[in-house]
Amino acid sequence: MCHVHSAAPRPPSSVRQDLRRTCGTDPVPYLVFEPDTGSAGGGGEPPQIVIASDIFGINPFYRYLAGLLAEQGYRTVVPDLFHRVGEARDSSREAAYERRALLDDVQAVDDLGKVLDEIGGATGRFGMLGFCLGGTFALLTAASRPNQATVTYYAFPKGVAGAKVPTDEPIEVAARTTGPVLAFWGRQDYIDPNEVDLLEAALERAPGEHEVVWYERAGHSFLAGLAEKGHESAEAAADSWHRTLHFFRGHLGGSPAAA
Repeated sequence: MCHVHSAAPRPPSSVRQDLRRTCGTDPVPYLVFEPDTGSAGGGGEPPQIVIASDIFGINPFYRYLAGLLAEQGYRTVVPDLFHRVGEARDSSREAAYERRALLDDVQAVDDLGKVLDEIGGATGRFGMLGFCLGGTFALLTAASRPNQATVTYYAFPKGVAGAKVPTDEPIEVAARTTGPVLAFWGRQDYIDPNEVDLLEAALERAPGEHEVVWYERAGHSFLAGLAEKGHESAEAAADSWHRTLHFFRGHLGGSPAAA
């Protein structure tokens, strides 16, 4: 389930990692992965991408992805959306669900918004890359932030069950999305494909462009194949990551050196 046990190497040594917090009262912590000055290309501030993680939170897999994006010239930001409920008691699925039950999704989306405002997401174009729970949140922020270029993996069109306080369903707000959206699902996932169809129909009514991509022999968390040699979903992972980088280069700029 999701990426808690996905094997992943450390981010490259050329990528600097910093822990920061949003300004003002009630700060939200987030990690920043800075690209090497040689990879940003052209000088100036690098384009920014925010990673919204699954219910297991920030772990080596998401640090690995952040490092890959930083190598492509993106300043990559990873918010701690579980900072209000603390660490899970262990890395098991049961512990993740226990912590999930403590999460106020309305507050978590608001915390995500604070980080977006902190990095300038209220005015400048930025990327959002979300997974599972984080992908669901990414679809919600996409509906209210026209400057957001959104990529989601295995998002839940009707929201992720089990929240202490649920928030809007992506299906309910998708028609308001004005920025571009690229979304991935696997046919062997447990997410109901009929719900994905409803979400796609809502996006069809939205002003922004969108693309939904299905992988026939992939299940939930198939991007693990990007980091794990011999993974059964390696082909889907490689293809989706290539599409993701192409999408972000088209909408944000960045290094031409794609995976």
